[in-house]
Amino acid sequence: MGYWLPVDVDYLKDNYTKEALLERLKEYINTYKEHPALLAWNIGNEVIIIGKKDEEGRIAFAKFLERVCQEVKKIDPNHPVVYAAAGHTALIYVKDYAPSLDIYGFNFYGGDAGCL
Repeated sequence: MGYWLPVDVDYLKDNYTKEALLERLKEYINTYKEHPALLAWNIGNEVIIIGKKDEEGRIAFAKFLERVCQEVKKIDPNHPVVYAAAGHTALIYVKDYAPSLDIYGFNFYGGDAGCL
């Protein structure tokens, strides 16, 4: 089940929006956590590299992703949490700042070997 997080949020400074996003996400998780077709929660989608051009912004989002993962697991410990990115470029941020993430997904686009 996918829940995209916006790329245009200032994850470093905009605490109001982060809290609002987290509250909406919690409602979403509570609504669908018992659905029989649910396999995993895919949170975000290419936010670290596509949406955040500066190092501080990437780290801030990765730290927020960690918080999100922890909250999702409190509500639904029965399904893994996934973050997907274009290739491996965001992997270092997830590894360093979002250790609660269960799965790192790779988005690949037709013939784009440059993602590797």
